[in-house]
Amino acid sequence: MEQFGKYEIIRELGRGGMGVVFHVRDTDLGREVALKVMKPDSSWTEQESTEFRRRFEIEARATAALDHFNIVTLFDRGEVNGVPFMAMAFVEGETLEALLKRRGGTLPVDEAVRILRPIGRALDYAHSRNVIHRDIKPANIMIRHDGHVLVMDFGIAKAAHVDTRNSSKLFGSPRYMAPEQLRFEKPGKAIDQWSLGVMAYEMLSGAWPFPESPEEGPYYAILNSPPAVMAGLPDELNEAVGKALEKRAEARYGSCSAFVEALAAAGAARPVWVEAPTAQMLRDATVPVGNAPRTATVVQSPGMVRPPVVKTPSPPDSPVVPDRSTAFVTAPVRVVPTPPAGGR
Repeated sequence: MEQFGKYEIIRELGRGGMGVVFHVRDTDLGREVALKVMKPDSSWTEQESTEFRRRFEIEARATAALDHFNIVTLFDRGEVNGVPFMAMAFVEGETLEALLKRRGGTLPVDEAVRILRPIGRALDYAHSRNVIHRDIKPANIMIRHDGHVLVMDFGIAKAAHVDTRNSSKLFGSPRYMAPEQLRFEKPGKAIDQWSLGVMAYEMLSGAWPFPESPEEGPYYAILNSPPAVMAGLPDELNEAVGKALEKRAEARYGSCSAFVEALAAAGAARPVWVEAPTAQMLRDATVPVGNAPRTATVVQSPGMVRPPVVKTPSPPDSPVVPDRSTAFVTAPVRVVPTPPAGGR
């Protein structure tokens, strides 16, 4: 088996612009970790090689400075024969990018919020430590098999006090860059919120937010175009995401968590419309009502684009039960799910 210093290579996990990630075994401690190794490319100029090494070091330092439940843990860093490496927690799971591809491009609102909430908390924590990620995107979010969410890849992270207005280089993923990044303004925490907003839009709609033309490209669209309305989704959700995608940083939410909670509130209050049920439309299932799963009968209709409405075991006199958390549908009705008393 191939060896890299004290690390025994098990398999390659992936490749990026400046390195390779391996699943390895630490022979000193006897544990499996993810090893990111900088792989110099013969096509790199001396300037590029220096820049990639600098970014590799930035990622190691930024990750080491952050101790959060939803940020990948750094165990070790150093060099072997002049090649920089960093050893991180090995995450068994998949990236958000892979999850979206596997699920056809979109997720239900409640599932999207469940993934976005820990990301928002992790970013707010990083911001409290004066670290701005600057490259939030689905490929940099890992989801373990048990559902635990982790933010990774701080390769272009920046200290919040560092001024980049004299820089002539853009670092990051173009479609997730905030307008102020494209204008080479001083970085602020709202940069990460913008990227989180783009990611949320994609998770809910399966599309990139900004209409673009081949002639103008994504940069022009980011700077000048408002986000397109997410078809089939309530106005509240469009408004919640739209605020995170305001062109002016000061017009966005005060924090990434504030954005996610606004999104959660908008999703919980979404109206559900159905047709009057027939016998063929009913089936037994467990569905979420508010934020609490309950066993009930689901009213479904061919061609429904909204989530299903829940039917109580016996029809009440009124189409909507007093707590408004369930409904027996005898005619088209409007139901707003609410969490049970005392629940969240």
